Amino acid sequence: MNGSFTAVTLSWTSGVPVSVAWTAHGKSVGDPIYLKGSTPTYYNGVFQVESVTDANNFTFIPQRQPTTAPTGSALATKANKNIIVQGGQWDYNYPTVNGSATESFALIGAYAQNIVFRDLAVKNASKYCICFGAVRDYSVVNLYSPSTNSDGVKVYGPAFGGYVNGVFGRYGDDVVSVQCSETGAPFLQYNFTGGGDCIGFKCVNIDAKTLACLAVVYAGLSTEFMYNIEFDGVHGYAPQNACKVASDTSTKVVSGIAFRNVDAMAGAGVIVQTVIVDRLTLDNVAPNIPATATGVVVVTSDGTVGALDIYNPAASLVGFPNRTSVSYAAISGTVYNINVFGAGFIYNGAFLFDALVFLGSGSTVRAVNVSGGYLNGFQNVFKIASGALGLPRLGLNGAYFNGPCVGNISATCDLSINDCQLDSCFNAFLRTTGNVTVNWTMAGNTFGGGNTYLVVVSGTPVINPKGSDVQVDVSATGIARATGNFCYNTNAALGTLGAAGPVTCQGTAANSWRLLGDTTKQY
Repeated sequence: MNGSFTAVTLSWTSGVPVSVAWTAHGKSVGDPIYLKGSTPTYYNGVFQVESVTDANNFTFIPQRQPTTAPTGSALATKANKNIIVQGGQWDYNYPTVNGSATESFALIGAYAQNIVFRDLAVKNASKYCICFGAVRDYSVVNLYSPSTNSDGVKVYGPAFGGYVNGVFGRYGDDVVSVQCSETGAPFLQYNFTGGGDCIGFKCVNIDAKTLACLAVVYAGLSTEFMYNIEFDGVHGYAPQNACKVASDTSTKVVSGIAFRNVDAMAGAGVIVQTVIVDRLTLDNVAPNIPATATGVVVVTSDGTVGALDIYNPAASLVGFPNRTSVSYAAISGTVYNINVFGAGFIYNGAFLFDALVFLGSGSTVRAVNVSGGYLNGFQNVFKIASGALGLPRLGLNGAYFNGPCVGNISATCDLSINDCQLDSCFNAFLRTTGNVTVNWTMAGNTFGGGNTYLVVVSGTPVINPKGSDVQVDVSATGIARATGNFCYNTNAALGTLGAAGPVTCQGTAANSWRLLGDTTKQY
């Protein structure tokens, strides 16, 4: 690392390039530099010289579009480039050398552009096997540790354009972790850059054993920006969680996070806690979890997700044990929109899960959409606990479902079931508990045998049927008289209806239910 910094002046008024006043800078177009000390954080990091104005001034392109002029005390230094460290076994000799007390690491990549660590074996490290910070275009290819005390790869901001491929072995803490900055004791001593934005990072193929988590995204200061972080292929064993998104306070925000092809045996496949994620994309996260787990995908009470997209969740008893008291996605916090696409679950003599999506008491969810897929291993598609908030809109669309219940509802919500194949729903398409209000839509479905449409377990619900596929006795407990309600009435003996058939409702008074096509027949 280059340790000599020069005070410089940054200026920006409009457009993209930022000007740097650096007396006798000696730089040429394309040279990498490291800037720190400015606010906002997008003025800090490793950048290339874009143009040279004269011997004392040049410009660079920041990683984000500026919107305000820089403030603070900017410092600059030369950044190195095109560094490759390849091969060998690195023994940090912990505890004789205690990095936990000296902020030392086995290998450090910093103040550089295009730095590569390749084909390394690192053991007995504390804190980290490899630590990056103040880097651009950095990578690790094939890191192995037979045993180490802490993390495998740690990335601190500012860091742009990272790539990790192949991390194996045994680790005492998080295997690969991306974190803008440390925000409190005792970890501040490890963060040698002071923190910054982390933009653009992909990790492929972790196969490791750890005492903590395998893949971690951790927000730093509220002024720092974290965006486009992806892990693809997370295998091995983690008693805490396979993948985690977190921070020290629930107001920190991270953006564009993705976890794909996760099959590690862990306390949860993916957990979101004490953080805000604007979009979280999950693809093929397997349910390799203990019976005591909360869920495969967990959002805790202090976690918030804007859009949670879950692609291709799958399992069968051939590969993973049944977890009949556990839900695949268990939400206790706030999620504005949950989308599940292309699920594939196969029942094999026992149910795999209690629910595909469970909304716990105190959760706030606006919408859940399950689209397509083969759902044959759930006791419930949706299970909503008493005390769940947000008036969620629950939708099952274009799926095959063979199981006891679609909507097991104990809190007010909307439920729509459209264009599905539905078989053996013996616990009902809609099952309510308590004094809930449910707007219930069904249309375009195909039905097999063994289905029950409605079960009211307890309480006095208000159920507004709104679909030609809803087949109920309109005199049953909970079925509301309200203008706009319509369904297929199964009780021909009601009032003057005289036959089972489609009915519509006009108003709340007696005889407001009327047979479609002959409004003289009423109930």
